[in-house]
Amino acid sequence: PEDLAFQAPSLHYPLRRVPELGSLMVRVVDVDRRPIIGARVDGFAPDGGVLGGDSDSGGYCEVKNLVPGRYRLSVRGRGDAVGRAVCIVNSGTQAEIEVIVRD
Repeated sequence: PEDLAFQAPSLHYPLRRVPELGSLMVRVVDVDRRPIIGARVDGFAPDGGVLGGDSDSGGYCEVKNLVPGRYRLSVRGRGDAVGRAVCIVNSGTQAEIEVIVRD
């Protein structure tokens, strides 16, 4: 964030470029590699990126518009089942990762 100020003679705000964002496709599976439906996927990057979502009927959770960086993921399945992973999201591409959730 930055302050917005206009001064004569120029009443235009300088052009700002937002970095191109990336996306992530997480596949959530159990130890037998069967998809887990409705698992909660949460994650964060040290530079401020945050993600969250739930896996669909195929075990997939797609998250778009992510700030590029290294994300730490935490996936919660049924009960106490948990999976963790780390992935890299780059500008303009979709990263893919499979997370195994264990009891």
